[in-house]
Amino acid sequence: MSSAPDSAAFHAAVAARRDYLNALFRREGRGVQPEVFMAYLRDVVGPLVGLTAGADSARAEELTTALYRLTLRAHRQGLIGGDAPSAALRHALTRTLPPLLSAFPDRPRDLSLAVCNGALRLERLDTARALAWLTALESLGPSCTDLDTLFSLGLVLAWREGAAEYRPAAHARFAELPPLLRRAALGVETLPNDPARRFAAPMDDAPLGPPAVVARLGGFVGFGGPFRDPPLVVAAEGRLFAFDSHSTTEIFADAFGAALRQVAEPPHDQDAPHSASFSLADDGVLRIGDAETQLAPLAASSSSAWADGVAAVTLPHSHFVFVVGRSGAA
Repeated sequence: MSSAPDSAAFHAAVAARRDYLNALFRREGRGVQPEVFMAYLRDVVGPLVGLTAGADSARAEELTTALYRLTLRAHRQGLIGGDAPSAALRHALTRTLPPLLSAFPDRPRDLSLAVCNGALRLERLDTARALAWLTALESLGPSCTDLDTLFSLGLVLAWREGAAEYRPAAHARFAELPPLLRRAALGVETLPNDPARRFAAPMDDAPLGPPAVVARLGGFVGFGGPFRDPPLVVAAEGRLFAFDSHSTTEIFADAFGAALRQVAEPPHDQDAPHSASFSLADDGVLRIGDAETQLAPLAASSSSAWADGVAAVTLPHSHFVFVVGRSGAA
C-alpha cells in the first residue's frame, strides 16, 4: 500500500490494529480480492481517516476499524471491485462523511456506519435516490445542533427518498427537528394527520383524485420476490400485513414510496372491517371514503384490507400485493 501525506493517520491505525485486522480478513474475507480491497482502502478510506482524525490516534483507530469491516462486507456483496460498484458508498466516503465528521467529531464509528448503511439501503431502491439523500445530508447536516438531531434528520430524509418502512419512526423524529430543518426536509413544519391524504405529499393541498393502484409489491420467490404462494392481506393493530404459507410481511406505503418488510411474528388478532371507510366489490368497484371508481384488474380479489388511508388487495393467481390509495388530483 503506497503512502500518501493525508493518509498517515490511517496507516498508523492499520499498523496499531494489524493483528486484529488480519484476523478479521482471515475470518470474513473469503472471495475478496486482496489487491482490489487494499486499493479501495488506500484510495478512499485512507484519505477520509487522515482528513477527519488528524493527530487523534484513538479516533483514527476507531474509524479505520469500522470502515475496514464495512469495506470488507461491501466487497463480499460485489459493491467494490465488481461489475456494479456502489456509487453511493464511494460518495458517502469521499464527499458526505468528511464535512459531517468534522462537524460532529464524537462517535465517528456510529456516524460513519449510519451514513454508509443508509446510502447502501437506499441504493437498493435506486442509485439516484441514494445520492439525493447523501447530498441533502451534506447540505443540511452541519446545521444540526448535535448528532442525535442529525440522525433524526437522516431518517426523515431517507423516508422522503423512498424508504417507506421508516415512516413510523420518521413521523416521530420529524416532530423533534427544529422548524427550519422541518421546512428544509419536507416543506412543512407539521405533517398532515388526515389518513385520506396519505398518498399526497405533505405540501400538496390539491383535491384528491379517485382511488387508484399506487404500488405493486411482492412477487414469486423464484423471481426474487418474498412469496411462495399467492399471498393474502389482513389489517391488525391499525397496520397492514401480507402473508403466505411461509412468511409474513408488513406493508408500508405513502406518498414517498412503498415496501414490504419481513416480520418475525404474524399478527394475532385482525381489526374489524372498515366498511364505512373502504369497500371492494366482486366487479372491482372500489370505494375509499366518499370516492368510488372501478378497478377492473382487481375484480374477484382473494383478499382485501384497509388501515390508516391505505388499501391492500390480492388476487387468487398473483404473487403480488396491490396497494390502493388516493393521490393528489392531476
